[in-house]
Amino acid sequence: ARATPRVVVTDSQPAGRQSQPGTNKHSTTGAGNLIVGNLRTKGARPPAGVTDVRVDRQSDLGNPFPMGADGHDERFRDAVCEACEEVVREPGCANVDAIAAKYGLRVDSRFKGASSRRAFSDALDALEARVRAGESLRLMCWCHPKRCHADGIIKVLRARLSTPAAKATGSDANPANDAGR
Repeated sequence: ARATPRVVVTDSQPAGRQSQPGTNKHSTTGAGNLIVGNLRTKGARPPAGVTDVRVDRQSDLGNPFPMGADGHDERFRDAVCEACEEVVREPGCANVDAIAAKYGLRVDSRFKGASSRRAFSDALDALEARVRAGESLRLMCWCHPKRCHADGIIKVLRARLSTPAAKATGSDANPANDAGR
């Protein structure tokens, strides 16, 4: 069984480079800012007013799909990012095995099972609530400035943030939110 690590949030995580155009803009609700940073940049602090949130595979928000057999095969980068974005859209009910098969990928064993999907969903809901409350976050992974699953997390969060705040507590909080799914 996969141990479910908590999302690590510190003010002293290694800082990343500036995000690609479009990923460092404020959300459409006027809430907090969302950007992507790189964990490889050692010693630098986040920009003023920004909190770093680790989203690599050591967190619940890690990409469940490694890039090839060794996890570093660049030919798989686009596929793993697209596959992860599918998971991010509906993490509580995503079939990671079917998504992996669709893209010709494998699933990291830490991200199999209902408890992993629930942890991913809860962590995503927590990020959304923090941004709605006005907190600015930098999602920290190892990929940036290359394409990263964190870009997909931000894309989905921005879409969620453009809807009423009822979504901030998760789709399970209001059964009406599930109508038509």
